[in-house]
Amino acid sequence: MISLKKIRLINWHNFIDETIHIDEKTLLVGDNASGKSTLIDAIQYALSPNLRKAKFNSAAGDKRGGRDLISYTRCKLGSDTTEYVRGNTITHIMLFFADEAEGFTSGIFIESFTDLKTLEHFWIARGCLTDSITVYSDTKGFLNYRQFKNAQEGLISDFYETKKEYTRQLTGYLGVFRRMSEYNPYLEALTRSVSFSPLLSVNNFVCDYILEERSLDVSTMKANLQSYKDAEEAAIAAKKRIDLLTKILRDIEDYHSFELRLILLAYLNLCAEKALAQEAQKQDTEKRKITEKDLAHNRLELERLLSSKKTAELDYENTLSSLSKNDKYMLFNSVQNKIAHIREKYDAAKKGSEAYKLCIAQCTTLSHVLHDTLSDCAFEIDEKNIDKTIEDIEAVRSQVMQNMSDLKRTLDEKMNERKEISEELIDLQKGIRRYPETAQRLLEELTAKGVQAWILSDLVECTNEEWTNALEGYLNTLRFAVITEPQSFQKSLEIYNSLGRGVSGVPLPNIYKMKQKLSEGFSEKTAKEGSLASLISTDSPYAKTYTDYILGDVMTADISSLKNYRKAITKDCMSYTNFTASKIKEEVYKTHWLGRKSLEKRKQELIILKEQLSKEIDEINTVYEKHTNAKDILYRIYSSLHDARPLASFLEESVALYRELQEAEKELLDIDTNEFLDLQEKANQLKKNIRETDTAVQQISRSIGQKEGLLEDLIQKLGFHEEKLTSIVQSINEFEALHEHVIPRCVEYAEQKLSNANPSEILASYERQRKTNETKKENAYESFALHLSMFNRDFSSIIPSRIEEEDNLRAMLDKLEKSELPLYHEKIAQARMDAEREFKDHFIAKLNEYIEEARISFKEINKTLSSLTFGSDQYSFTLEERSDRKGQISILQKAAEITAFEDSLFEQFINPDEKKAAEDLFDAILHADLDSEQMRSICDYRTYFTYDIKIKNTSSLDPKSGKPVELSLSKVIREKSGGEAQTPYYIAIAASFYRFFMDKPESTIRLVMFDEAFDKLDDERIRRILEFYATMNIQLIVAVPTEKLETIAPSMDRILTVIKKGYTARVREHTQGIIG
Repeated sequence: MISLKKIRLINWHNFIDETIHIDEKTLLVGDNASGKSTLIDAIQYALSPNLRKAKFNSAAGDKRGGRDLISYTRCKLGSDTTEYVRGNTITHIMLFFADEAEGFTSGIFIESFTDLKTLEHFWIARGCLTDSITVYSDTKGFLNYRQFKNAQEGLISDFYETKKEYTRQLTGYLGVFRRMSEYNPYLEALTRSVSFSPLLSVNNFVCDYILEERSLDVSTMKANLQSYKDAEEAAIAAKKRIDLLTKILRDIEDYHSFELRLILLAYLNLCAEKALAQEAQKQDTEKRKITEKDLAHNRLELERLLSSKKTAELDYENTLSSLSKNDKYMLFNSVQNKIAHIREKYDAAKKGSEAYKLCIAQCTTLSHVLHDTLSDCAFEIDEKNIDKTIEDIEAVRSQVMQNMSDLKRTLDEKMNERKEISEELIDLQKGIRRYPETAQRLLEELTAKGVQAWILSDLVECTNEEWTNALEGYLNTLRFAVITEPQSFQKSLEIYNSLGRGVSGVPLPNIYKMKQKLSEGFSEKTAKEGSLASLISTDSPYAKTYTDYILGDVMTADISSLKNYRKAITKDCMSYTNFTASKIKEEVYKTHWLGRKSLEKRKQELIILKEQLSKEIDEINTVYEKHTNAKDILYRIYSSLHDARPLASFLEESVALYRELQEAEKELLDIDTNEFLDLQEKANQLKKNIRETDTAVQQISRSIGQKEGLLEDLIQKLGFHEEKLTSIVQSINEFEALHEHVIPRCVEYAEQKLSNANPSEILASYERQRKTNETKKENAYESFALHLSMFNRDFSSIIPSRIEEEDNLRAMLDKLEKSELPLYHEKIAQARMDAEREFKDHFIAKLNEYIEEARISFKEINKTLSSLTFGSDQYSFTLEERSDRKGQISILQKAAEITAFEDSLFEQFINPDEKKAAEDLFDAILHADLDSEQMRSICDYRTYFTYDIKIKNTSSLDPKSGKPVELSLSKVIREKSGGEAQTPYYIAIAASFYRFFMDKPESTIRLVMFDEAFDKLDDERIRRILEFYATMNIQLIVAVPTEKLETIAPSMDRILTVIKKGYTARVREHTQGIIG
């Protein structure tokens, strides 16, 4: 069996020149960053120098990852710096392998430079130990590469210029050679195992540590796809040009269409104006004839009426002359005039009398309403003595105004009182008391100047509610004493004094002196049991001192024992001092101020008082409103009577005039009218006829004047019509000359429209239609300019924005449609055919090959696992086609079986569903970004399956089937402990390596390396896993932190401790005895 026996590292990170011996089971221990991973990285780099696959310092994860070759050779100080320990340098890595017969050394000579460049040289020496290789010159300097080659003559037979040649030869010596040296399953598995970290996903584990990442060379397919895309983009661009040119030409057509529409409308408008003018001329000519005829008839009628009037006037004058000679007629006429004069005066007096009576009636009604409003506002309206009634009203009105003034004053007082109560209630809700203004002012001044002060009432409570009135009454103004700290009394006194007379009468106790007196034991100042002081509770020592001092000798008593004390008081507020009894006034203690209870009581008192005030205010408002109404009524009565006063005289005057009128009418009846009645009737009739003739003359004269004016207007209008028609005909002639090419269409259009519509309607709609079509024409041009601008921008053209470019644009469109676009379609078809062939010949073939090799790998691993047990557990891998790729593998296989096709690969599929699935896969590749995650997934054969590990417990049988219990790791992994979940992974890795040497173990490398292994496994599981690896003859190199040493060491053949000091790392060997 081939085993790694020895490693020699020169200038490899912190290792200066170190030779390390390796056994079948070798343990590397050491602190973090000591160099364990550095050793592992050297081995994997020397075995697999493809830096793309080597995962340097993988155990560090994100903490110290990111190592590269130059950072190892020049010894970079940290991942975040650009500092190196070495400058230009030479590095050697040598691995010595041996079996029972012979051995060989493989090595890498690395030249590193400060410009971050490196040169790598590879060699293998059969039958040669690492110590035999000369690397230093006689001066202890390093041999350069040419010198190194010369120095090894006879020792190293093979130098390799490329990694590919070196890897091919090395894997051959190690018994793991594969024909394709760029992909070696064993080396792939080795580099992956180094960085192994147990995962919760079996899928991820298989992809990361079991199945190799195998790339598909899609460069040719990329080129074909790119050709397809280029041709497709060119076709799209051509189509876009065609679409834009089509839009541009459509815009031009629209422009011409709206331009013609405007010409037709303009011509129609001129024709409508002409028709309308001709119609107006015709109508006015007819009106002139009618007017002239009517005017002649009216003039004849006027002559006749004037002649008739003259005759009637002469006859009327003769009749009046005859009447003037009759005495009875003259008397009758005189009496008639008299009656008319009297009737005129009587009508005026009667009207005044009725107005007076109506005014008196209204005032009487208003006086009743006034009495109903205010019963004490009563008076009588004397229609015979208006002045007396007005004086009575003025007296009542004065009383009402006085009452309103009194009510308003009372109302304002009540409302102000209610407002103050509301504001006090708001303060009480906040816990703020409204103390007397002087006490409040002193408290605020003291606080503002840094003195802590309180009002006594805020500090004390009465413990017996029955004695509250007595305590409040006895204290009286002392309740508002301002309490300060003893040490602040002098300062408080000075501030008090500085406030002047405006703040006075507020007690400011000297607490210090009072306490001093109390402590000296003066009996008269010591609070006695049963005194008012004993009824007070307080948390303030200053308030306690003050109340003890002023109330300590005031005893509580009843009326019978009151006289037995020098100072005493009863519950009913009868006080006794200096042998004199005095009852305290109720207003002194009516409002309670002491403590929180008094505050609540005050709130309830104020709430009740506020409700009472609100009720009183409502009542006053009602009375005030009645007085206001009464005032208005009195004013109306007063004004009405003033207006009625001048009308009083019409009462008697109307009665006298009525009698006089009756006497005159009787006189008129007594006159005999037979002598002049006929003449009078004739005169009246003639007078009536003359008036009627005058009216007729006036009417016909007005008619003649109107017709003469109308005739003059018509003559003027006919002249205007003639001028207008001449102008319109001239405009039509000019228009026809300007638009000669479309005049036939214009004439046809105008005739058709005028035959179906009134000229006035056409003229009324012209401006609207002109604006509409003008806007559409402008829009068509703007659209044309926009599309042409887009065309110039997108296709780098410089076509002017002129409608006149229409012919050039049509030629361009014709060329694109008939020549260029068909050519692009031909290129697309060819490119797609090439892409389909590459898709079939390479992509499908390779993907099928990789998928089949994956199946074979799993069969080999499962074959190995079937012969192995871990305790009572047996393991096996499963792979199933992914549900979201259902049938894709079958499609790939069927596509691979198609040997030849002419038109399209997909036409060879008979089943429509299979054809669609194949086309979908091809289209996904065709349209995907070649560097996208989707493309990587399609090309990665591992993503076509889901994976799992079956765990069969051979010692436990299912009671239903009688077979061993079998579980899927993916389903139970989250339920198992860390060690239980990790164990199957380590067993699976062992099986994946075992398949490489199971057929020829004597001539195959069996090396497996783990960096930072067995992280979450308990001691027993670690021991069993190591024993398992030993039974499979796997050579194992494991790197762990120092704390894992005692657990793993008993199972290992060799323990190597990696020690780092400064920039130098060394390896020290320990024996089992030392560890044990």
